[in-house]
Amino acid sequence: MLKISRLTDYGLLATIYLARKQGETISAREIAEFYHLPIPTVTKVLKTLHQGGVIASHRGVSGGYSFEGDPEMFTLGQVLELLEGP
Repeated sequence: MLKISRLTDYGLLATIYLARKQGETISAREIAEFYHLPIPTVTKVLKTLHQGGVIASHRGVSGGYSFEGDPEMFTLGQVLELLEGP
C-alpha cells in the first residue's frame, strides 16, 4: 500500500483541478475553497509544482496558476516524485 503525505495529497488535488481547468488562470484561494483546504498549504504545494515545471505562475491582480502543457504528458509517478522526492 502506498502511503503519501498530506502535502502530496493536496498537490495531487491541485494538479487535477488545474488540469481540468486547462487554459484558465486559477487562484490558490479558488483551489483551497473548492477542496476546503488551508490556503497557505495550497500555496506551498503550488510553488513546488511551479518549480517542477508542471504548472505556470501568473503575477498580478488577475494572477494565479495554470496547467503547463498537455495534462496527458505527465504521469502520476512524475507528479508524485516531484511532490514526495525521489
